[in-house]
Amino acid sequence: MRYVVNPRGVLSIHVFRRALSGASRRCETRECAAFSPFGDDLSNQGEGSGEGFVMSVLKRWQCLMICVFVAGAVSVSFSADVKSSGDGSIKPGETRVRTTNPADPPPYFATAPIAISFAPKFEAPGEDWDVIMLRLNLLVGSHRAVYALDVGALANLADYKMDGIGVAGLFNAVGSSDGAIHVAGIFNHAAYDFSGCQISGILSLTEGSHRGLQIGLGNYAGKIVGAQIGAFNYAERLVGAQIGLVNINGGPGVPFLPIVNLAF
Repeated sequence: MRYVVNPRGVLSIHVFRRALSGASRRCETRECAAFSPFGDDLSNQGEGSGEGFVMSVLKRWQCLMICVFVAGAVSVSFSADVKSSGDGSIKPGETRVRTTNPADPPPYFATAPIAISFAPKFEAPGEDWDVIMLRLNLLVGSHRAVYALDVGALANLADYKMDGIGVAGLFNAVGSSDGAIHVAGIFNHAAYDFSGCQISGILSLTEGSHRGLQIGLGNYAGKIVGAQIGAFNYAERLVGAQIGLVNINGGPGVPFLPIVNLAF
């Protein structure tokens, strides 16, 4: 999402600046000890007004500030509705299912046998490297690709690919996999195709084609060639079996069956 300059925001700032400029000119004439940008009626109040005069000034300034903040909030809300184009983001009405690996994978820099990571941007080697033996993530690890063993206290991230065994306390999130076993306490996510097994405490999610097994409280796949085992299973296209309380198949075959749903 990209924020752009909003004419409403520019107008509100312009009005506010004019109000301050006018108030300053009135103050320079020494007609009053305090001023209000909403009018000159306060200058006609005598110095004996005391506390009532001060409270009136403060209330009017509070009103001004509230108007400014409201105008700014409206401006930002209108700006946030403007989406950038040409960046590959999912637009309203477009499908979330991805059936192929990314056409332009993240740039490759170099390969390292071992990596240690504390958090994204705090790892050795850098996140644009491929790791081919072991990655140990003290909290969260993020690299271009990981092959072999990936262990994280909280999360394991791989922009392009994670093959091998990935174990995370919370979640694994990868671009794709050509053969892996991913185990996570909360969820596993593959943005594109995945081959292997996802085992999750709550959700196993493959946006593209999943070949293998998904196990979790809930399972979702753009296309599943294999099996889903969980309380809630959903596949845009099922080639195999769904075993659970709720089984939904968006492709050919029976669209809904409890306990077991089969399609080939």
